[in-house]
Amino acid sequence: MEVCQSDAGDGLRGQSHRGDIMKSKLSAALVAVSLWPVAGTARADTTVLFDGTFNDTTAAPIFTEATGAIISATVCVSCGNPGAAIQGLFNFTSATGPSFSSAAGMIDNLLSYNPALQGAITSISATADKNVTLTGVSTVFQANGFNLLIEQDDKFYRASGNPIPFNCTSSISCSSGFLAASATGLTASAFSLFDFTTNTLDPSVHPNFAGDAIKFGVFFSPNIGAGQSVTAVYDNLGLTIQSVPGPIAGAGLPGLILACGGILGWWRRRQKVA
Repeated sequence: MEVCQSDAGDGLRGQSHRGDIMKSKLSAALVAVSLWPVAGTARADTTVLFDGTFNDTTAAPIFTEATGAIISATVCVSCGNPGAAIQGLFNFTSATGPSFSSAAGMIDNLLSYNPALQGAITSISATADKNVTLTGVSTVFQANGFNLLIEQDDKFYRASGNPIPFNCTSSISCSSGFLAASATGLTASAFSLFDFTTNTLDPSVHPNFAGDAIKFGVFFSPNIGAGQSVTAVYDNLGLTIQSVPGPIAGAGLPGLILACGGILGWWRRRQKVA
């Protein structure tokens, strides 16, 4: 009898010991599952976009108050540095009117980013080779600017980079030559809503850097008058996007629930076997 009692006691102690081990494993597994979302969202990403051929572009609407002006935003075949480039033409040599406020732009459909899928944008830096040719402008220092354009949800937003000064040595025609234009560390607040139909800028409205897909391009808005013209060319447009990725698929509360359900099912099966 004592032997039988001793065997039964050992069996109960063995079951208790195995149960403690399983509980420890279960607790460790639950801790590991709870840590998955933290590990999945801690890192940051860098996305680099570049286009020097501009095979897929869309012109933005054109605004002008001038009469008789020739304005266009197109892709030229051989005006770039080298090859194809985006070209904005504003010819006011035959224009009349009390005001010559004008605007045009070009969206590069190949330069796109979807924050909802690829991660919320924290900042954007952009570079381009830009050449400006002026005709009929006085021989003074001019500025070769860099204006970045964004299209999101059928709305346009613009931001300005660092202008590069150059000296116009001829009032007949002068060119800056291709200069390295740039804009660095642009956040959503750097981009303001722009309405091409009214040529108005709303600095209180910005794109959603955690929202729908964004397409990038360039913007033209020269400050010239009657009898003058300007041709601006952008080439080798590049973007560096800093972002924070969204949670890894399966992580978070839904992933935790599914994982716990699987572990609890395993635990019950083990109990039945025991």
